[in-house]
Amino acid sequence: MRLDNKIYLQKYNAEHKEELKIKNKKYREEHKGKIYQRTVEWREKNPEKTKEQSKRYYKKYIKEKNKKNRENTATLKKAVLTYYGDGKMKCVLCGFDVSDALTIDHINGNGRKHRQETGGGGMKTYLWLKRNNYPEGFRTLCANCQLIEYAKKHRKIFAELPQNAGQDNTPSFEGGL
Repeated sequence: MRLDNKIYLQKYNAEHKEELKIKNKKYREEHKGKIYQRTVEWREKNPEKTKEQSKRYYKKYIKEKNKKNRENTATLKKAVLTYYGDGKMKCVLCGFDVSDALTIDHINGNGRKHRQETGGGGMKTYLWLKRNNYPEGFRTLCANCQLIEYAKKHRKIFAELPQNAGQDNTPSFEGGL
């Protein structure tokens, strides 16, 4: 391309930026499949260039991506814990409200099975709850109440724990929770 043509195109593009933006967007929408197919073919023919581009992109945007992921995680966690905390982000049993210690409790005690079905706990559980329109059978508990509820269900002797606290006959956790 001759230099004068290049300068003309640069000037034209700068002067018609909004028109070209709309035109290009319309083209991309109308030819999504074709563009996608060309991209796939190019990546298959150029695996080394694709790998280099991915590395450059990763290095350039990893900090922004991590920051955004942390923000999204905090927002989702707050929404789920608030919903199952009866409209407040707190333990429904004791009222504890420090978010780092709040958890989702499976009221029917099927947490392990549910985590296996959904592929994990934590954020995967929060996402599942949101995507399934906050189904019943869950509540927000602090880690302490969660442990006490577990103990009550799995070790009958813990039902009397408050009366026995600090005595030598406090049950052990051998074998784990």
